[in-house]
Amino acid sequence: MASESARRGEQLGLFDVSSQTAVVGNDRPVSLDERNDANNLPEGWQEAYPGGLATNKDPVFGGIVDSEIVSGKWFAISNQDAIEKIEGLNSRKEAFDALHDAVTKA
Repeated sequence: MASESARRGEQLGLFDVSSQTAVVGNDRPVSLDERNDANNLPEGWQEAYPGGLATNKDPVFGGIVDSEIVSGKWFAISNQDAIEKIEGLNSRKEAFDALHDAVTKA
């Protein structure tokens, strides 16, 4: 049985429960294995749907991690105004790592 977040993602056209793939970009599906890896969120982070937009409200360590609709590239936005948007990353893990590096250097 599909989870509530998976059903919501399917309603939004972001997730196909029957094929177990999420849509990234115009045509790049994300496999179940990729989603499972992506679901290992750092402490304090929540996701909007499996393998998708992740947020953390912490003013120092938090922010937004998501992927661009067209390219499928990942980006990170810190909650700290002094840290610029980090773009062009190949995976959600890279986005989390880049944000963590930027926050610890700030």
